[in-house]
Amino acid sequence: GNAQPTGGAMVPKSNTKQPIIDAVRPNVSSTRNASNIHFHHLQHLDVGYEEVTIRRAYDYCSRNSDHRVVYMHNKGSYHNNKRQSYWRRHMLNAVASRSCVATAQNAGCNVCGLLWLPRPGIHLTGNFWNAQCSYINQLIAPDLFEARMNEVIAYVRKLVDDGMLQWELVPSEQPWNLGIERYAMEHWIGSHPSLKACDVSPTPSITYWKTTKPKDINGTGYVWGMFPRHVVDAPWSHGGQHGISAILDNDVARQREFFLLPGQLIKWLLLYQQVPEDSSWVWSWYPDGLMWRDLVKQHGLDAISIHSRKLLNGG
Repeated sequence: GNAQPTGGAMVPKSNTKQPIIDAVRPNVSSTRNASNIHFHHLQHLDVGYEEVTIRRAYDYCSRNSDHRVVYMHNKGSYHNNKRQSYWRRHMLNAVASRSCVATAQNAGCNVCGLLWLPRPGIHLTGNFWNAQCSYINQLIAPDLFEARMNEVIAYVRKLVDDGMLQWELVPSEQPWNLGIERYAMEHWIGSHPSLKACDVSPTPSITYWKTTKPKDINGTGYVWGMFPRHVVDAPWSHGGQHGISAILDNDVARQREFFLLPGQLIKWLLLYQQVPEDSSWVWSWYPDGLMWRDLVKQHGLDAISIHSRKLLNGG
């Protein structure tokens, strides 16, 4: 998210191949026309973050629940370099691809992009996405989400202070790892427990996309698949790989680690008062998933503290 509120929400119109792009961006005297695309410059703001444009997509979806919406922005404009440019082009190619429209729709994927990551929270790195409006309509309004995430993390801090949780896998002092302050929007699209995510990246690392020229991607470069397509300790970007083995091998650490399933459960329950359905990938992919599923059914949000006390008491 950049301080300048630049971005676009592309929304397909019914019964036409022409999308409309509603954009909040720097002041311009005219809008550009491209083949089969109409640009509507809605407003100019001197200060703002991603929630300004995302709110436009959210409002559109509230009126068009059977449509899809694409969100994109000027990623890397504050630190413009070759790596950022490659990454931005790959993300744009992904959300505009047939894989993120037809293939995703037919497979039941409700949010598609370049690369989903499981940590520090489930999110699409770079925050470009192609989503079903029916999914968007389940999310907390984007302009309210930052405050809600700040409340969630305040709750988590107390659990950490009381020894019920730890957050050792990635640096917890960084707001982008917690999804708070202006970084909340990067965690918004993946925040609901009904998420069925897919992407076009066969690698779990963002480095490939930052170092590979878009023109060098051949027909097999983008490979569609449902998330997650790699194991929990794969070399995910932003995944805390250096310390993950020690945490996974220790029951007390693993089952109290915020950046694994305990943290996801807290966020789902505090934000939406629900967890994924029993058939979700969540329960088989995360360590101790079935145990957590049963504990949450019995105790709800209190499952975290109840189980942590048992662990710490040698149970």
